[in-house]
Amino acid sequence: MKFIKTILIVLLISNVSLIAGQVITEVQDRSLYELNVGQFTDVQLLTKFLSLMKNLENKDIKNIQEMQSSVKIFYTNLNQFPDEILLEIFSHLPTELDTYGFKVFQEVCKRWQSLAARRVTSVSFYTHYYQRLYKITDVDLLWISQHCPFLEKLSIGSNQEITDKGLTHISLGCPNLRSLHVFCCTKISDQGIKHISLGCPKLQELSLSGCGITNESLRYLSQNCNDLRNLNFCNFCVYPCAMLRINDEGIKYLSQGCHLLQKLDLQHCYVTDAGLRYLASGCKFLEYIDLRPSYSHGYVTGAGISDLRQSCPCLTTVLTNY
Repeated sequence: MKFIKTILIVLLISNVSLIAGQVITEVQDRSLYELNVGQFTDVQLLTKFLSLMKNLENKDIKNIQEMQSSVKIFYTNLNQFPDEILLEIFSHLPTELDTYGFKVFQEVCKRWQSLAARRVTSVSFYTHYYQRLYKITDVDLLWISQHCPFLEKLSIGSNQEITDKGLTHISLGCPNLRSLHVFCCTKISDQGIKHISLGCPKLQELSLSGCGITNESLRYLSQNCNDLRNLNFCNFCVYPCAMLRINDEGIKYLSQGCHLLQKLDLQHCYVTDAGLRYLASGCKFLEYIDLRPSYSHGYVTGAGISDLRQSCPCLTTVLTNY
């Protein structure tokens, strides 16, 4: 495992080192004294750093000890740069992380983590292979909330380790969150969504497919997240008692506060013509709605759909068993 971790660090360093070389070369070309990222003028250290990167690039590392030594030398030199230089270097790195990138990210020193994480705007834990290799828990969401204040998008898929506590962490540290996808995380309940609605009022896209929420979550969202455009409450649990968790009462809540709603997925939820009337009165910008139930018979009628179309001129897609 130690060998694998070291390789991951070297892979990350190789990417950063190439970018750093480009940045520093540009700095040298326009004179260090004109640099807008501080008063760092140690040309000797810059030259030494560039030389080290060239050696790492051309060197054939044959064993783990030599690799570890190279990593240590790299860190020792790079960490002598001030924050401004490192931020300039990290500004060329991707702002999106998947499960693999997130775990590699955590292997570097805390200073690198703190500086680079400021730029992260998207984290996705959907990659199934790496989900099996690296377990994502509430502790990881705590780390994100503490280091990624500008996070705008978070995706979590098929994870039974994530609970309401993890979402509470996100709500406290990521106020700029605009998109949240939580897929088949059965330990997520109304309490987690309550905290998200209070701490992330800028939410525009929310998917809670296969999670254990009820009408209460829709009430919290209606009260606190009035900018929502895309909602997915698809219920993969087809038993009648589970279907009743979201019904016309929840739709009524949405119609009272989510007036900008454009896309709504209510697959396997218990919605009738009464729920459609609520949408018709409060969600005039609706463009897409999925009402397909879990049984062969439907819960809405042609009359209900017709009324919805008349009240929502932008509505182009209605999916139903009717």
